[in-house]
Amino acid sequence: MQGRFSKESCYPLWSTVFVFSLVLCLICSRTLNGGDTFGLLYQWYSLFNWVEKFLIEGDCQTPLASVLLSILSDLLFCPGFTVSTLNKSNRAEILKLLLTCFSEVIYAPVTDENRLRWVTRFTSVENRHVLPLFTSMLNVVCAYDPVGMGLPYNYLLFNDYREPLVEITLQYCFQALIVCLDKDSQPQGDDTGYADNYFINYLGRIHREEDFDFMLKV
Repeated sequence: MQGRFSKESCYPLWSTVFVFSLVLCLICSRTLNGGDTFGLLYQWYSLFNWVEKFLIEGDCQTPLASVLLSILSDLLFCPGFTVSTLNKSNRAEILKLLLTCFSEVIYAPVTDENRLRWVTRFTSVENRHVLPLFTSMLNVVCAYDPVGMGLPYNYLLFNDYREPLVEITLQYCFQALIVCLDKDSQPQGDDTGYADNYFINYLGRIHREEDFDFMLKV
C-alpha cells in the first residue's frame, strides 16, 4: 500500500475496519459453533478460510484471509492514516480487527491443528512487516510514559485528555503482542507453509543489557 491518505478518505477506511471487526466476530462465533452451518454467514466464512485461493496479481493465488492480514499490516505503517500522533483511534481499530482475526482459536475445536493459522501467518516471514511490527509493539508497551516522570498509567493522578485513547491503543497492542508470542502458534509440521514464528524468534535474540533495562523499567 503506497501513498498518503487524505482526511476525506480516512473515515470510510476506518468505518470499513470497524465493520469488519463486527462481521468477522459474528461469523466465527456462529459458524464455528454450528449456529449457521449452511446459511449466509457460513458462505462468508468460507471466503476467509485458508483453503480457497484467490488471484491477486498475475498467476499468484493467495487465501483471502492472508490478503486481509497483509492489508492490515500495511495500514499500521500508512502515512496519514496511522503514522501520526493524531491517528491513535485508527491504530486502535486496526489492532482490534487483528485481535478479532486471532480470536478464531476461541471458537475452533481443540482438535483443529490449524486453529492458530491467523497468528501463524501474521508472525511468519510471509508478513513483510513482521520485524517492525514486533519492535513497534514492544516499544509501545514498554516505553509508555504519559507524563515523562516514569509513572505510566497514571490517568487517575494527571489530567490528560489524550490518555484514555492512548490507554485503549496500548491495551490492544499489549494483547496482540501476547497473542503473537503464544508458543502454540509455532507450526508443528502442518500444511500452512509457515516454518517459524518470528515474534518468538526475535524475542529470543534480545540479549543486550540496555534492551532488558528498557523492557523491565516499568
